[in-house]
Amino acid sequence: MRPALLALPVLALSTPAQAEDLQTWLEAKLALEPAKRLELSVAPQVRLQLDDPRQLSAAMVDLGVEYGPTRWLALGLTYRPSYERDGDEALVTRHRLAADLMARLDLGDLRLGYRLRLTEKYRPDANNQWKATLRNLVSVTWRGWEDWRPKASAELYVGLDDFDQAERDTLRLTVGTEYALTERQSIEVFYRVETLHADEDTPTLHILGLGWGFDLDLRDGG
Repeated sequence: MRPALLALPVLALSTPAQAEDLQTWLEAKLALEPAKRLELSVAPQVRLQLDDPRQLSAAMVDLGVEYGPTRWLALGLTYRPSYERDGDEALVTRHRLAADLMARLDLGDLRLGYRLRLTEKYRPDANNQWKATLRNLVSVTWRGWEDWRPKASAELYVGLDDFDQAERDTLRLTVGTEYALTERQSIEVFYRVETLHADEDTPTLHILGLGWGFDLDLRDGG
């Protein structure tokens, strides 16, 4: 039954909603732990149109640092340079900073998570060059199996207009599973929907994703 979890994204894409925008996201993450509760990470990502994988939708890399003062609380900061399409479908360069506050609670084999993320995006090509967004994510992960970790999450984006007015922007729903290849390596497959956009002309986005991760503890020489 556990391998059948990998079929969830494929089954979801076979629904009638797939007539809308479809993408494939390919992700990788290298996480380094130079000290206790301190993590440095590099995470490149490529986004392709599912109907034409040769068409690049976006390419980016996240450069992050995360520190956990306690086992249940962590703080993070990430810088993302990206190359993505604007409203005219032209590829442009953009930059984003994100600050995170993360908390988790373990209930037996079930892990509940929450992340509050504030982002500031610089879009030199846009009329409004700076865009601030507040994001609230709740997640649930099952950790009762040795190698498989199915998970689901919901994230609400709230646009901030000069930090004096808040407006719902996007709802992102994700379901997937992580599989441990080795003690340090894992792969992840997920299906994601981005909907309820503030801009009614923005189509619902359906995403089939595949990720690979590698963790290296520098305290013991790797």
